Amino acid sequence: MTHSISDKTFFIQDGDAGTYVFHKPSLAFKPGELVEVIGRPSLGAFSPTLHYCETRLLGTGEQPRAITVTAAETLTGAFNMRLITVSGYLAAERLRGGRVLVLNPGRGGQAFTVDLESQTELAAYDEILPGSLLEITGVCSVKRDVRGAVASFNVFVRSPADVRVVSPPSWWTLKRTFVALGIAAGCLLLAVTWVVTLRREVRNQMASMRRLNAELEQRVRERTLQLTEANRELEAFNYSVSHDLRTPLRHIDGFVMLAREEPDLAQSATLQKCLQQIADASDRMGRLIDSLLGLSKMARQPLVRQPVEMNRIVADAIHSLEPDAVGRRVEWRIGSLPKIHGDPDMLRLAWINLISNALKYSRKKPEAIVEISARREGARWIFSILDNGAGFNSGLAQRLFEVFQRFHRDDEFEGTGVGLANVRRIILRHGGEIWAESKPGEGATFYFTLPVESSDGDDANSAKA
Repeated sequence: MTHSISDKTFFIQDGDAGTYVFHKPSLAFKPGELVEVIGRPSLGAFSPTLHYCETRLLGTGEQPRAITVTAAETLTGAFNMRLITVSGYLAAERLRGGRVLVLNPGRGGQAFTVDLESQTELAAYDEILPGSLLEITGVCSVKRDVRGAVASFNVFVRSPADVRVVSPPSWWTLKRTFVALGIAAGCLLLAVTWVVTLRREVRNQMASMRRLNAELEQRVRERTLQLTEANRELEAFNYSVSHDLRTPLRHIDGFVMLAREEPDLAQSATLQKCLQQIADASDRMGRLIDSLLGLSKMARQPLVRQPVEMNRIVADAIHSLEPDAVGRRVEWRIGSLPKIHGDPDMLRLAWINLISNALKYSRKKPEAIVEISARREGARWIFSILDNGAGFNSGLAQRLFEVFQRFHRDDEFEGTGVGLANVRRIILRHGGEIWAESKPGEGATFYFTLPVESSDGDDANSAKA
């Protein structure tokens, strides 16, 4: 029985023995005709091929019947040279001048190709959109590697009639997803730029007022009115960040959930992975917005100075970070810390960020070591926190205290790059400075200073001793 591909190519199906290719340009048969072939098989590009053969028409047999199989079943090699029906999703790429289609079976399966043997009807295939679910009927050709194991397969079809569109691609495509994500990222970038620019302008105005205060009080009052107006705008912007900029993130999350429920997308591991990356990016955007709002709130919060027991502040910070140390071996080395004058809430936030970093970057060590100490040098206290974590290049240390500056990827150590910028802002507002020393793989030590005030005198001598 024959299964014609073109005027010069026929598949000769011999019952359960398989399907063979027969080239005979001088004869023409129709599908379903019963023929007798006497010849010599030889290996060719599509093997086996019958050469130097004689053919005789015997009559009419049964129409060749296709076997419905999956791509995974075909990769077992059991259907080599058989007329099969297999389904897959059309990929965007085409090969050999548009005569070969690439299909993905879905759910992470191995892609396969479809050879379009019709030379005059190729335009009909161009109307099929990438991502469409197709049902292909044709002859399977299994390709094996040098060890004889099945490596891949392709399907030869006669005409567009053998390619049936089961369902068109989903309206929500991966390209649209990335466009939506790009718009949201652009809005966030614009918002961050606006915050940084506005805050720089506020700082410049405050410095100008301090210089002119002794010269002209009227000018100070005018600058004060300008500062008040700028702060009012900053409050309005913070409200917009807190509410309006979260709306696109909620939309992204909603569209991701809808896309995951689409049957076509649910069968594609690649698209599911992309959707998960979009959801993770949306979550990271939300955490960045929260960090920026916290940084802005801390900068506008008035500094309330009072006596502060640093040992108590550090103990409170360690207690709040106990969940980060659960299931780990952590050696705490806490020295005697002095009493200073400062804002307890801000200093507690600074210690929480520094201790949290020490725990995070020593996570891969069998036993984490966190050492906290203080010493006096002249009119200042120098506090230090040491860890035995991943470390970093000391030449780039000052970049750590800038917003969004990080030395590690998210898949190594999580974070937003705002915590140390917050610490630096707190220390600067207390009249101190902060720096860090480290070597890659050898841990890190963070230092910061606070001024010694007259009321610290009694505690100064005891801490120094």
